[in-house]
Amino acid sequence: MIVAFISDPHSHAEKCEAAINDARENGAGKIVCLGDVVGYGEEPGQTIKLVRDNCSECVMGNHDAAVSGKCSTWNFNSRAKRGVDRNRGQLSETDIAWLRELPYVVETPNYACAHGEFSLPHRFEYVFDIFDSLRSFRTMTQQILLVGHTHNPCAFDFPPKGMPTALSILKPVEIRSDHRYMFNPGSVGEPRNYALPYPSYILFDDSKMTVNFRILRGE
Repeated sequence: MIVAFISDPHSHAEKCEAAINDARENGAGKIVCLGDVVGYGEEPGQTIKLVRDNCSECVMGNHDAAVSGKCSTWNFNSRAKRGVDRNRGQLSETDIAWLRELPYVVETPNYACAHGEFSLPHRFEYVFDIFDSLRSFRTMTQQILLVGHTHNPCAFDFPPKGMPTALSILKPVEIRSDHRYMFNPGSVGEPRNYALPYPSYILFDDSKMTVNFRILRGE
């Protein structure tokens, strides 16, 4: 099966829908969201509906937690705070309750998902580099870990011996049985990669054991 991993739609329904449609067109039989469904954008209700209708699993992001009242916005910048307040006022109680019940972590035998790092997932710590990811690998046992939150697509390879390395997102990653990996698909709603400032997501083929980054340059 091909599994698509999207992250950080941030209430941009049109961009979220474009990524979902692209994933379906490229054979995805399952779509998973790595959090921050809401925040920033103007279409929180529509974006929640897209994720609920199309994603088999979704983890909680810090903006989801803030909008649903599970965390404060003391460390949010002014734009993020405005987005939280605005989105909260736009959503129904049903939508807010759905956000509030999202899990911090989703686990399968082969992969695990969280919005930020895994050791304290409710704190939504960023994983910017290989060193940030070490606590997650010590906490989890799955071969493949997937995170969002930074809005910046990246891939880390952890061999059984030697130093971990960052991998290119511009070519397919072949999953080796004796290695462990962490992937961040970037953001479908608010990309922040200055070299590739486009929405992006991941396609994982669990039969071929390959990971492909989809960069949506036309979006």
